[in-house]
Amino acid sequence: MSDPDARPRPQYGEYASESEQRAHIREPLAEPAPTPLHPPVAPVPPVSSYEMAAPVGPARAARQPDRIVTIVLLAIGALNVVTSFFSFLDFATMVDRSYAMMGVDGSFSNVAAGKTWGLISALVLVAGYVVTVVIARARMKANKLAWFIPIGGAVVTYVVLMACISVPLMSDPAFIEYVTSNSS
Repeated sequence: MSDPDARPRPQYGEYASESEQRAHIREPLAEPAPTPLHPPVAPVPPVSSYEMAAPVGPARAARQPDRIVTIVLLAIGALNVVTSFFSFLDFATMVDRSYAMMGVDGSFSNVAAGKTWGLISALVLVAGYVVTVVIARARMKANKLAWFIPIGGAVVTYVVLMACISVPLMSDPAFIEYVTSNSS
């Protein structure tokens, strides 16, 4: 039999202590990262709501006139939407007033189509304004020029509105007579 105290011969330093293993490897042990003497300082919260606004950098400050012009144009557009919305809902009265200003003999007689297309026109007006505001706001948040968005939105919206308004007008006898009598 073999000796019970006899152990198998160690291979590859498996019975060596840590210091013996380090000495054999001849590489220094990685130093742990030094701990800071003071804990990190948290940023100081702003004192007033004015300071809570985003910092004004050179790019943001350069866009300030654009923001003012854009907001003024959107405010003018909002005023126009509010006043025009109710006029489109009473389409026949609006067209009769226009006929009086233009000198058209007669009154608007296509009332059923006027109510339908007046409602459609009012909804187109509101939808065009909402889309314009969303696009202008997104451009202002991205710090891009936005002054032309309200102007472009108004142009596109009014082109669609003119198409909506022309449908009941082109089937109104008083308007057709006025157009044909003034074209010759």
